[in-house]
Formats: sequence, structure tokens, C-alpha cells
Amino acid sequence: MKLYVKTSLRPRKKSVEHRFDSYCKKILRGTAINYDKKINRLAEREISISDLPENVYALAYTDEYFQQDYFFEVSGEIIVVKNTGIADAVTMLSIVHREIILLSYFSDMTDIEISRKLGIPRSKVQYQRRAALEILKGIMGDENL
Repeated sequence: MKLYVKTSLRPRKKSVEHRFDSYCKKILRGTAINYDKKINRLAEREISISDLPENVYALAYTDEYFQQDYFFEVSGEIIVVKNTGIADAVTMLSIVHREIILLSYFSDMTDIEISRKLGIPRSKVQYQRRAALEILKGIMGDENL
């Protein structure tokens, strides 16, 4: 004769649920502790921008959202100057000096290319560029150039 004992699966199922619940809490607690450690390590190494030396701070990127662009037309080519001081100084130059400076320094053209574009001799381009630089030094001051 076989004796059947009716056992309930309920207590066993609850036990598995409790173990799983405990496991999840341990994982979450460990993850939170690791996150806190990581944040603390980063905070120890972090330096405020205002605490940086000035020579390092000068290397930082600055946004150009509200920067004024200045456009100059030289022989049908549009040249963009982003610096207000340079743009103001360049506008004070004569037309020939302005064209030579813009083509030379902002379009990276050689003296030969500039002479062909403007239809003047190469030696005149060289002389006029040197004269324009002297005028710019007088306008802006030696420390800016």
C-alpha cells in the first residue's frame, strides 16, 4: 500500500522567489557601490577649468556661435575673416594692400599666384605685402602680429 503525502509547492516556490529577490538586491547594491566608487575616483582627479594654469587654459576650445564673420571680396573670391581686430585693421588698408594680405594669408596663395590673379609683377606683390604688414603693425601694435 502506497501512502501519498500531499505536499504543497507553495512554500518551495516562495523560497525560490525569496532567493531570487535577495540575489537581485545584492546585485543592485553592488552596482550602486561600484558607481559611487567610480564617481569618487573621478571627483578626485577632476580639476575645474578656473584652476588650470593660463597656458593650458589658452588651449581650450571656445564656441563660435555668436562670433562675427567678416567677408571680403578679392577678384571674385570671397574671403572670410573671423577676428574682429584683424578685420578692422584690414579695412583700413588700401585696396591693393588689402587684396595682397587677404590672398596671401587667408587664401594661402604664393606671390606668383597672387601676381597672376591681380595682373601685377611678383616683385610688386612682395613689396606691397611687406608694406602692408608694416601698416598693420602700426595699426594693431607689434604684440598682435
